Amino acid sequence: MGGLPAGSPLSTFLADCVLQEIDEKVNAKFKSILKWYRFLDDTFAALSDAREVDVILKFLNEFDPSLKFTKEMETEKGEGHSLTFLDVEITRLNNHCIRRHYIKTTQSDRTVGFNSAHPRSVLKGIVKGEVKRSFENCTLNQHRITEANRIREKYLKNGYPLSLITKALNERKPSKISVRKRDPPRIWAPIPYIKGLYEVVASMFRKFNVGVYSSTGCTIQSAASNGWKSKAPLKNEAGVVYGVTCKNCHKIYIGQTGRKLTERINEHKRAVLNKNNSNAVARHVMETKHEADFDNIKIIKREKKAGMRTLLESYTIAANATRKLNISPADNGMTQWIDVFRETFPDVI
Repeated sequence: MGGLPAGSPLSTFLADCVLQEIDEKVNAKFKSILKWYRFLDDTFAALSDAREVDVILKFLNEFDPSLKFTKEMETEKGEGHSLTFLDVEITRLNNHCIRRHYIKTTQSDRTVGFNSAHPRSVLKGIVKGEVKRSFENCTLNQHRITEANRIREKYLKNGYPLSLITKALNERKPSKISVRKRDPPRIWAPIPYIKGLYEVVASMFRKFNVGVYSSTGCTIQSAASNGWKSKAPLKNEAGVVYGVTCKNCHKIYIGQTGRKLTERINEHKRAVLNKNNSNAVARHVMETKHEADFDNIKIIKREKKAGMRTLLESYTIAANATRKLNISPADNGMTQWIDVFRETFPDVI
């Protein structure tokens, strides 16, 4: 059985590793290759000898039986020769390459309607994004003019005001100098998008140098996956990073377990009763005469993978260095990475 599992986070990486190896072997073997550009599984190549095309194709198909490569050659177009690669049409004319934006003949002009429930900034971004891609794909100014007319017609059909389209087109002119009227917001706040209300709130917050962006909020998927499923009791969960807090001084013990949480908490309780000095929670209770809050165990993060749990445990201990109960300094050098981890795991303490 060959191939890679669809949906696995490693599949893309491993596939790219295989293709990189193929790239290196092909370029090392065939000296007629002048240019070799690859994007995912599409490759654009320029050769000094057209007779080697079939030889290279045969070499690629012999690399592995499960891989199948095909070719597309340039065709005559006017006075030059043309070939399409991704969304760019490349024409070779008098030893020069001319690029222009390419659109399939089957593509429709349907896009997100202007009257749809999206913030105006998103709608502006859709137009600006297409203008940017189209203009950057064109070498000649006459092709940019053609693209500008196509974009104008397309978005007018979808209800976009002409002023918005014209502004997006003008901003891509080389002579256009953009001047920032105000400093960018230092604080950003997520709010659910409600048409009419969102714009008013955004305008009000802007006066205080606070930016807002639309958040998804409650969706059918989140309601179906979270609201209708019966959740296991807190202490019956397995694969968690947890915290045991002291009722008196509010210091916290950070731990992780792949077993049911109730089993690990019972071990802490027995350690307190047996005055086990090797247990951090029991040691704190003995030394301070405080009481551990076993009735309000906090689940900091749910993680099934043991390695990731250990990493999150170390990070959380480092982030709570001033109030931790853990005996050993188990941050494993995580202190210097705290800011990075806070951005990656904002819901962890």
